[in-house]
Amino acid sequence: MLGIKITASDGVSHLSGQLDEHMDMKPLLAGAGPIVLNFAKIMTVNSIGIRKFIEFLSKAKGRQLEFHECPAAVVDMINSIPGTLGDPPDPSIVKSLYITYRCSRCDKEEEVLYAVKKVTGDLPVLPARACPRCKVQTAPLLAAEDYFTYMLDC
Repeated sequence: MLGIKITASDGVSHLSGQLDEHMDMKPLLAGAGPIVLNFAKIMTVNSIGIRKFIEFLSKAKGRQLEFHECPAAVVDMINSIPGTLGDPPDPSIVKSLYITYRCSRCDKEEEVLYAVKKVTGDLPVLPARACPRCKVQTAPLLAAEDYFTYMLDC
C-alpha cells in the first residue's frame, strides 16, 4: 500500500501503511480539538513522508497532538529529524512507543508497548522482562537514549 490509510475510532486516528509521498493527512485537520494519532501499523517512513508530516504539523499548529504506539520507524523519525514533534510552544506528546527486546539465549525478538509517563527530565529506565519463549531475563535491544533522544531536547 502506498501512502497511509486513516481509520477513526473513539477519537483516535489509526494510521496504517507508509509515511511517504503518497500520504494525505488533510482529513485529520478537520474539526477542532486534539489530534490523537496511533502509528502502530506504520511500516516505513521515507524522506518525502517526513517533509509532508512536518507540513501537516505546521498546519495543525495550536492543536494538541498525541502520538500513540509508535513503532521503530516513527521513533527513529522523531529522534532524528528536528520538527517531527512540532515546535514549542505546541510540541506533540509521545504517549507510547514500542521497545524491542531480544533474548540472549534463544534470540527471540519481541516488540513491547511502553507507556511514556514523563515528558521531560531524566530518561525512563526500561525494565528487564522475561523472554516469552525460554523465560530468561531480557533487556531492551537498545539503550534508553536510543528510544528517548527527543526527550533530551525538551
